[in-house]
Amino acid sequence: MLEVRDGESVLDLGCGSGGLTVELAALTPSGRVVGIDTSESMIREAQRRAGEKGLGNIIFLQEDVLAVTYRDEFDVVFSNSLATWVENQNKLVCVIKRALNDGGRVGIQAGAAGGFDAEFMAEIGPQIMQRERFADAIKRQFSIGWTPPSKVRLLTAEEY
Repeated sequence: MLEVRDGESVLDLGCGSGGLTVELAALTPSGRVVGIDTSESMIREAQRRAGEKGLGNIIFLQEDVLAVTYRDEFDVVFSNSLATWVENQNKLVCVIKRALNDGGRVGIQAGAAGGFDAEFMAEIGPQIMQRERFADAIKRQFSIGWTPPSKVRLLTAEEY
């Protein structure tokens, strides 16, 4: 499970109606959370939800996630089911890598069987490893470095 700590900056790509983005913002009250989605109606709903919770550390932007230009700004990049909907997944990996700061973490959740692109997940590790600043952290996390998954196990709602 992705741990978000108070004071961290979080980017939620494909935030949809903001339910999870609002939960992330509650975990980092002195931090900053940015939710991005292409849908105007989703962004309106996300803003409504954040307003109901009175959260001042969260903003929502209507933008194409592949056009995001953040660079070295976020401790965490989170995405829930976005990879399923993005045709150019290589570009998505580049957006994620560019947005992360030194030591940043990635949390990607794909919750629908049959909608999960294992090739995308297998590609994330090697591409991020190309950035020297991530290589040591990933090697520590996986002990011997990144090994693309040969079998993907989807989390149940209870595990998520």
